[in-house]
Amino acid sequence: MATVSVPIWQTAQVPWVLPENIRVSRRKLAALKSSFTTVIPPAIADLELALPATLVADLEEAAADAVRFDEYVAAAFPAGLVAPMRSVLLRAESASSSQIEHLSVSARQLSNAQL
Repeated sequence: MATVSVPIWQTAQVPWVLPENIRVSRRKLAALKSSFTTVIPPAIADLELALPATLVADLEEAAADAVRFDEYVAAAFPAGLVAPMRSVLLRAESASSSQIEHLSVSARQLSNAQL
């Protein structure tokens, strides 16, 4: 399997600048740090990614299956009754990311937020 060398992330010290419109006491101002460390992600947009032909074929087949499923659901159910597959997948990915970050909500809270 081919590998891609991704550059490591970098860090930088950035000065903390308090906006002029925010008023704080001198004591709180003195307690604030004068700088913070930020992460600079690696630039990966221009990296060449060579995938094995078998993996590309599997991905294309999965994408075609998802399109066929979306078309089947759209034809089988009245419009608006079932969300398109891309919406379902996006919501599933969002929910998974939230769980990873410990930012979960109940189904009731989510449905209320959607209204």
